[in-house]
Amino acid sequence: MSSIGEKQATRLKSVLVGDKTQDNKRVCELLKSELVNVLEEYLCLQGDQIVKLEMNEDGEFVVSMNAKASRIKNFGVISSSF
Repeated sequence: MSSIGEKQATRLKSVLVGDKTQDNKRVCELLKSELVNVLEEYLCLQGDQIVKLEMNEDGEFVVSMNAKASRIKNFGVISSSF
């Protein structure tokens, strides 16, 4: 009987995981857009940026991003003489 229970648990997990990752591509595009906007405030980005959203064995999401920049942007300096 435990093998039937194990099969049901495995099936339930795959259904739940499938629901979580159904819009993976859309979520990646949204994350990429937001992250690129933030990075462009500080860096001169080059080429395409890659964002990956994966689920590990524990059902946790792992986000990774690759971005290349040619330089860090200059920032204003706050004067220390107030």
